[in-house]
Amino acid sequence: MASARHGRTVRRVLGVAAAFGCSSVPGAASAATLGPEDVAPPTSGGTYTCLSALTCTMANVQLPATVGGKETAPFTGKITKWRVNIPIAHDSYTNDGPLALQVLKRTAENVGDDEYDDEYAAVRESKYKDVTPDSVNSFNTNLRIRKGQLIGLAQTDNETEVLGGGDPGFIQWFEPVLVPGETGAVATNTEESDYLLFNAKLVRD
Repeated sequence: MASARHGRTVRRVLGVAAAFGCSSVPGAASAATLGPEDVAPPTSGGTYTCLSALTCTMANVQLPATVGGKETAPFTGKITKWRVNIPIAHDSYTNDGPLALQVLKRTAENVGDDEYDDEYAAVRESKYKDVTPDSVNSFNTNLRIRKGQLIGLAQTDNETEVLGGGDPGFIQWFEPVLVPGETGAVATNTEESDYLLFNAKLVRD
């Protein structure tokens, strides 16, 4: 498993502007992908799970421009499906879950030991799902997400890995797992040269 390092500037992503007096922007996209569009690229990076705790939330806070998809929601809507690429089981890693998709929000900026540490909180989450090793797992859901919020993966053990897509990218870990309704937290670990192969389909209301 690739090592984690601490600290990096997180790119701020601007959403789509709302039209005055209208519920949607004329000609604006009605759907978007949060996370990399392709969760099964021909080459991959490392494998990632909780690092120093049994539970954690993992999130892509920066994606390579070449993978498409969005880091944060460009409009308010609902997530209807999520997908995650799980590697083959090996050694102590059963890679069978369970995992849940979380909606995260930034609650404060630059509050940690590093100049660019931001604080995040979980807003809501899907049901936890068992996953199948050595495959792309797909699940239906119904999660509200606001413009500017992002997604994360929650897990309740450190025996399930998620595949990475390779350099560049920026992953953050929050340990223990972020719990919806609780106060925000600063990331406990970061990986500056990879991104997680999971995404979600966002549709406009």
